[in-house]
Amino acid sequence: MARKTPVLVLLSLALTTTALFSAPADKDGYLSVPGHPATLGEDPTQIAARQALDAQWLFDRRALTTRAPGIVVSLTDQDRIDIGMTDDKNATADDLRVRKMRVGVVKNIQGVNFRGVTPEQVTAGDVFAGGQLAATGDGFTWTLIAESPDALGMRVNFDRFSLPAGAEMWVYGENDEAFGPFTGFGRHDDGEFWAELIHTSRAYVQLHYKGEMDPRSLNEIRFDVPAVAILAVSDAAGTATRAICGNASCINTSNSGASATQKAAAGHMRWVSGAFLNICSGALIADTDNSSERPLFLTANHCVSRGKDARNLQVYFNYTSGCSPSGNSTSGSQILSSSGNGDHTLLELNQNPPGGTSFLGWSNVPIASNNNASMERISHPNAQSQSFSAHSVDSGSFTCNGFPRGEFIYSRDTNGATDGGSSGGPVVNGGGLIVGQLFGACGSNLGDVCDVNNNRTMDGALAHYYSSVSTYLDPDGGGDPPGGDCDNDNVCEPGEDCTNCGDCAGRQNGRPANRYCCGDGTEQNAETSALCDGNF
Repeated sequence: MARKTPVLVLLSLALTTTALFSAPADKDGYLSVPGHPATLGEDPTQIAARQALDAQWLFDRRALTTRAPGIVVSLTDQDRIDIGMTDDKNATADDLRVRKMRVGVVKNIQGVNFRGVTPEQVTAGDVFAGGQLAATGDGFTWTLIAESPDALGMRVNFDRFSLPAGAEMWVYGENDEAFGPFTGFGRHDDGEFWAELIHTSRAYVQLHYKGEMDPRSLNEIRFDVPAVAILAVSDAAGTATRAICGNASCINTSNSGASATQKAAAGHMRWVSGAFLNICSGALIADTDNSSERPLFLTANHCVSRGKDARNLQVYFNYTSGCSPSGNSTSGSQILSSSGNGDHTLLELNQNPPGGTSFLGWSNVPIASNNNASMERISHPNAQSQSFSAHSVDSGSFTCNGFPRGEFIYSRDTNGATDGGSSGGPVVNGGGLIVGQLFGACGSNLGDVCDVNNNRTMDGALAHYYSSVSTYLDPDGGGDPPGGDCDNDNVCEPGEDCTNCGDCAGRQNGRPANRYCCGDGTEQNAETSALCDGNF
């Protein structure tokens, strides 16, 4: 039987001080940097206790005399199709190739435009901008309820946000989650932001104001709530969906087998992009700077590549069981490096990760041609809690067109599997060091994530794109980029420019040098088509 052409699918779906140590470059110029515990984050139990107290305090002071919601949003049949909650019979292989893992939709709302409130409206306890007003002894409270019968969780979007001194905004639920206070021009100081996700179908949006009650002072309180994002929970029949923990039989739905550092570094990502709420995986990654602890986080380019997506990103840590993460999350990030080159995105989180987390170490030693080399990962397929998978490097079988071995690491699944939502989950070598992050799958039977014969797992190779992230991972240059100094020792070392470096005279096409390019026309060891064409 003729072999089908492989196609591609992306799987985007206690304060102490510790000395950090960078590893020197090995004799070939490569770096292997160890991981270390995170030391700056708050204890998760303290976070949970504080949120519970805040939520109760806010609920006791809400302005509502009834629990009637001010905003009710529901999913349409098309919404369910768009987020993969029901099967789209017209879906094609190409659809699978380009779609991110969607777990929710953004619903635009009308009428929540808070501006121009009067003292008389406050005194009367009027309904205003969709919520209810209630006078207090030194100001007022305004409470709005947003509810969706289809939701496992909700995120609230604010725009044109401008609060004077004495005013603060909160978003909370009846499940002991509370986020805020948001003040001034909001989280990013530009008037637009997403509050964190509340894991309940009912979210409270609550404004507290203490100050002068004259019209001029009240007119300084302005904001809109133009949209909410719904995290979907069930299909039309009310059953669990694949988008939320509906995993294939081969998925290892536990983190057994992974190291403690892998578990402590892994992050489940959720962010709003356009009309959808998306998920991916990633992990904290160490740098070589001993003087600081930057919250660097590695994931895939096809997950997050735009600043407006990165800035509303929530990353959940210590998500080790069940189908709903705890409140151990960070909010917001900035892109440091993002490219289709090896499909990588390196982020810096806006907050320190919570206590109990760790930074994974990394290695830029090429592994894509090291056949049968063992690799492992923790990821979050279909929004599942930490799931372990093991892989064996495949250096000799098929590749997908335009995605060369070397830039990508091809491997066979040997334990567990990955799926939508696993994208960006870093893969580690036998020493527990990051060597890449999940791009997707290549093969002829991508509809079956358990088919290890006809499909291959693909990871963007850190060794390939290292030059794009070395400024952040090795900021002091203590390890030197591999062979990059062209030291005129008559040895053409990895990283030396084959065109301009005298050590590499006679090399062809300006390709990076490789110590295994022996000139005998035979690829061996670390030689790959991306590094050596056999003609050197």
